[in-house]
Amino acid sequence: MCINMHVGELDTGWKEEMQQQAAMFKSKGLTVRITVEKGQSHRLDTLAGGGAARLFNQFEEARQGCSK
Repeated sequence: MCINMHVGELDTGWKEEMQQQAAMFKSKGLTVRITVEKGQSHRLDTLAGGGAARLFNQFEEARQGCSK
């Protein structure tokens, strides 16, 4: 399973929680990638509109087996 996590650079409390969750997933052998969105808080405007293409590319990559 491939897990892609996105968190805002300025969302410090949530970022720490996601890093802990990612470590737990990795310890279970899952592929996890965390992307810290520069200049973003809890709401990730970088993934809206044209930025949403990144999410769809990650969905397709996961469908094909997700590289580590």
